[in-house]
Amino acid sequence: MMSAMNTKLRHAAALALVGWYLMVPPPIVDGVAVINAPVSKWIVNTPFDSASECDKAQGILVARAKRDLEKVQRTDLAIAISFTQAQCIATDDPRLKPSQIEPLHFSN
Repeated sequence: MMSAMNTKLRHAAALALVGWYLMVPPPIVDGVAVINAPVSKWIVNTPFDSASECDKAQGILVARAKRDLEKVQRTDLAIAISFTQAQCIATDDPRLKPSQIEPLHFSN
């Protein structure tokens, strides 16, 4: 019984360490958004400590990108389209390769 409790505690501790990335597909290949790229090729927009914080930021980012779609040039269009596909992905998602993840910082 003690072993089962220890296992549950270790599992709970591991879950507490999981963070979230707000990620976007790579924006440009030949001027086109690559929205079907594998997650391992996506770009970290912002890291978060909780899924709820990430979801809130995703909603803001997607809404802003959709609004901007109507007033952008071709290259910027690919970036805006890419941002409309933003997703929150757990930092321990097996589709990610941690050595390749580098947060990008975008100015507002």
